[in-house]
Amino acid sequence: EAHMKRFKTLGILLAGLLALAEAKPLHAADPKMIGIVTKVVVAEDGKSAVATLKSKGKLVDVDIADKLTLDKFASKKIQAGDEIRCVYQEKDGRKKSVSFKKTAGC
Repeated sequence: EAHMKRFKTLGILLAGLLALAEAKPLHAADPKMIGIVTKVVVAEDGKSAVATLKSKGKLVDVDIADKLTLDKFASKKIQAGDEIRCVYQEKDGRKKSVSFKKTAGC
């Protein structure tokens, strides 16, 4: 019985993750960029950040608002010097991150 309960919990967890994945679909049209993090400025409330990437010789600011990436900044899993693959959406002249990951995984 405990065994079935564990599977049920896992199923609910997976369903939640799938729902999350569908909530923010990555569209093929969303621009991508690979660059080196030069600096990260986290807002005082910790709910957003601006990461500056050096890509193709230019400095590009990317707005970050997802908790997973913000946690990676806080724990230093992503920091200046890391190479990042970023998918973003242009909104109001700003780049809003959809996906912000190290090129070597993470």
